[in-house]
Amino acid sequence: MDGVSGNELLFDTEIVVFDLETTGLSQRFGDEIVEIGAVKARGARVVGEFQTLVNPRRPVSPGASAVNGITDDMLSGAPLITEALPAFLDFIGHLPLVAHNAMFDMGFVAWKMAELNMPKARNPVFDTVRMARALHPGLPGGYSLASMVSHFGLEAGQTHRASGDTMATWQLFRALLEPVAAAPNPPLTLRRALSLQGGSMQWPRVGFEDIVFAPSSAAENILARAIEGKSTVAIAYKSSGNFLSERNIKPIKLFRSCGRTYVTADCLLRNEQRIFRLDRITHIKE
Repeated sequence: MDGVSGNELLFDTEIVVFDLETTGLSQRFGDEIVEIGAVKARGARVVGEFQTLVNPRRPVSPGASAVNGITDDMLSGAPLITEALPAFLDFIGHLPLVAHNAMFDMGFVAWKMAELNMPKARNPVFDTVRMARALHPGLPGGYSLASMVSHFGLEAGQTHRASGDTMATWQLFRALLEPVAAAPNPPLTLRRALSLQGGSMQWPRVGFEDIVFAPSSAAENILARAIEGKSTVAIAYKSSGNFLSERNIKPIKLFRSCGRTYVTADCLLRNEQRIFRLDRITHIKE
């Protein structure tokens, strides 16, 4: 654990609780960070706060906006990830981190750090979902943030916004571990607290091949040019039921998975973001 020994008492240690809002569920499919929120706390006292919107350089889908209330207008003047992420990393330093369903947020941070050619993060990470499952198995109502906020009688902030979810996660972390810390022996050190959830969450490995797509066909080159130029292309697409349809799409991200190539795109026919298999595109035109 860089920057900490692990022998410090948990609530005598500065800890950063953070949360992200994104355009969707997967950075691999082309989703982007649109908000970062964090609080730095020692014990019950908040000693620092960080919050920024992030311009994803692409429209936010109606579905994502419906969840977090973040619109294109709100993001138009926000900093790019190239500015926002280094500022966030400077805020957290080497301190231990806390997040709810942490692998989701860690995945986006790790991916963007790799894209910006930054060293891999090494901060120890607590996950309030994993911690709650360990300390309160079979919790009535489940382990969503909203359910546990209600179960423990905590104050709920604005849900699905980074700042509100961050404060709720910090309250939940304290509700889970303050009763453990109240018992004098053994003392609740950072290392012991991490062991209660089975150790620190492991940062995802993101390789060069994950973030850099090298086109290897005419169709991939057409789509790559459309992504670069933020333009639309016309495709004929055969569905899994062999139904052929024509549509215009605005490609967002090319990626490979399990030996196949996919493109994430805004589908102008359905007015929603979709993922298309390239081997089902029978015709493509710029």
